[in-house]
Amino acid sequence: MMPETSGPGRAFRARSSRDEETGLNRPCGWWHNEAMVMVVDKKVVKHVVQTGDGLLEIPVRISFEYEIESARFVDGTMSREYLFNRAAVLKHFPRIDAGELDEEIEHIVDRSLEEHLRYSRQVEGAVRLYPVEENADDESGDTEPPRIIMPEPRD
Repeated sequence: MMPETSGPGRAFRARSSRDEETGLNRPCGWWHNEAMVMVVDKKVVKHVVQTGDGLLEIPVRISFEYEIESARFVDGTMSREYLFNRAAVLKHFPRIDAGELDEEIEHIVDRSLEEHLRYSRQVEGAVRLYPVEENADDESGDTEPPRIIMPEPRD
C-alpha cells in the first residue's frame, strides 16, 4: 500500500527507474519536470485583534501554491486563497472596522507566506510573491502621460 503523497509530515513516494548513465534512481512519470516544481500547501494561522472587551483570536485558513526551481522560490509565482469567518467576527464585534480587518488579515497572510519561504530556505532578501499585473488599459505601450485637450476658445 502506498502512503499518502501530500500534506504535512507525509513522505512523497513515487515510482523510479535506474538511470543507465549515472546508476542513480530517478523519478519517472508525467508529473516530473526537471526544471521546475509546483508546490501546493495549506496552513492555518491565527490573527489576534484587540477588541474593547479583550483579545480576539481569528483562525485564518490559507491555501497556496508556488513554483520552485533549483530549490529556490521563483519570484511572482505565488497564488493564494484564504478563508476566515468574517461575518461572525463582524456580527459579534460591531466596533471592528470591516475594511481594516480585511487589510490586517491580508497583511498577516502575506507575512506568513514570506515566513514560510524563509523558514524553508527558499528565499533570501527581498521577495516578490505575486505576479506584477500590467496595465490592461495601456494597449499602445507608450510611456508618455496622457495629454489634456482643452476646447478651442470662441471668438
